Amino acid sequence: CKSFEEQYGEALETAAADGQITLSYHPIAILDRYSQGTEFSSRSAGAAVCVAESNPELYLDFAKTMFDNQPAENSAGLTNEQIAAFATEIGADDAVSCITDETYRKFGKAQAQEHEISGTPTVEVNGTRLDLQNQADFKTFTDLIS
Repeated sequence: CKSFEEQYGEALETAAADGQITLSYHPIAILDRYSQGTEFSSRSAGAAVCVAESNPELYLDFAKTMFDNQPAENSAGLTNEQIAAFATEIGADDAVSCITDETYRKFGKAQAQEHEISGTPTVEVNGTRLDLQNQADFKTFTDLIS
């Protein structure tokens, strides 16, 4: 996700701002097994939902901050307090209790299961999932943002 966001995030945001696309993010949790039992993937996806619900205009700022501070796989990840501090840092104070209470901890796993997502990035255009390893699908994607 982080690599994809670094490579295409700005172009996606610009295309959305210009009205060329509707950009939707769906936090998911598929990497809990790589966080030494702390379920960091679920907690961070839940935190993203907290920010999106309380301060939707700050969601992308929060996501970028989380990517900038993303812990290595096979580590314990960040604590809820550290995640909440990042929310405060970007001005999403209203999300703090939701993050520390883990209000949406189960959301990310449920989204991944409901939408049959087992890897990232997952890109859909008009309800059709693209395989970005496929040249034609990749072209469809890049044509949208260029």
